[in-house]
Amino acid sequence: MPTWKRKDDQGNTHFQFLCASCNDKKKILLEQDAWIFVREGEPASCNDCELQCELTARQLWGAEEVVRYGVCDRCASYERCPLQGRYYC
Repeated sequence: MPTWKRKDDQGNTHFQFLCASCNDKKKILLEQDAWIFVREGEPASCNDCELQCELTARQLWGAEEVVRYGVCDRCASYERCPLQGRYYC
């Protein structure tokens, strides 16, 4: 998974887990903001995509399959989504 890390002024380590598409969009900004690239590959979930995910926003990951896939069918990013309504927990 494209993984980035950075320590803040208090010494706390923060991570960004991104899909390849979001990584391509944010790479320059992350480098400019002193983030360090530590790993390649696809993540189980992308921090940026997750922020736009209706299942996450409405807390529907535990809902029945028909509900999850119904929400995903209306998502513009569905074709690129690594989860596509699948409930792994």
